[in-house]
Amino acid sequence: MGKKIIIVGPPGAGKTTLRKTFFEGESSTHLLEYSLDPTHGQESLLLKLKEDIGIFDLAGQENQRWFESDEKIIFTNSKVILVVIDANTPTNVILEFIMKILEIRSNLTPTSIIYVLIHKIDLIDHKKLFEIKSEINHALMKEKLINVLFTSLKKEHFSNTFSYFIEIINICLQDELSSEKFDFIQLNETIKLLDIIDKELAASKQDLQIRLNITEKNLNHVIDSLIQKGQIQFSPVKDLKILTLTEKGKNNFNKIINNFSLKNILQFKDEAKVLEPSKKEKIPPFVGYFIANKDGLTLITIELFDGALL
Repeated sequence: MGKKIIIVGPPGAGKTTLRKTFFEGESSTHLLEYSLDPTHGQESLLLKLKEDIGIFDLAGQENQRWFESDEKIIFTNSKVILVVIDANTPTNVILEFIMKILEIRSNLTPTSIIYVLIHKIDLIDHKKLFEIKSEINHALMKEKLINVLFTSLKKEHFSNTFSYFIEIINICLQDELSSEKFDFIQLNETIKLLDIIDKELAASKQDLQIRLNITEKNLNHVIDSLIQKGQIQFSPVKDLKILTLTEKGKNNFNKIINNFSLKNILQFKDEAKVLEPSKKEKIPPFVGYFIANKDGLTLITIELFDGALL
């Protein structure tokens, strides 16, 4: 049985450009040069991979139709709901739209995974980007099966955006996380949590959940595991229960940072300090890819810039 991805969002957010780039292999450089005609109704295509994945791109001008009429049935049995919203949209409007999607999911397809792409981040400054991240993460901290990502098709952001789409396709092709992937995710979250407490000496659960951008269930799992191992402890401060490192936890964390590079281990999505990007040109880790059939006929090509794979 195939899987289904629904792409939805306000008009002009960039849904169709993303679809054409990552699911149809068109040149992002060319697509960004010209304004695409608005989608009418829905446009769909079928990706034939290990399993068939149906992609349904819903017209933003017709969101009332998708949300309030009988046609909202299109969301039923979605594996992924991909929400694309322009980064210049006011944060309260972004959150209102996400809440509508959460309601749709709750009523029609409760096991769907929601990916929210705050798109065109190249058009806003870093301070504004950090504010958006903080507000959205705080508002959605108790929501499950939802990931908020920040994307752009511009050269400096393209490889990250591409990696997100690979993740989305991989999610569609598996029924559950492998134990190996789950263990790596838990290890990564554990080290991040210990690093925050080590730097700030103490932290509340609420602050940790915002900073780590994980579900309450996953956070509790990491905290319970560390408490059982004697690495951290709750310390009452006024009316709050604050987490601190035990002596054993401090010693073990020092061993980690002495033997490994935290720069490579820790990749926080939300830092308290926003750093300006380096002006120096770097060689990108990704320049493109292509998919061909057994006869050597190229089916899809995606390049960081035109001619990257030549």
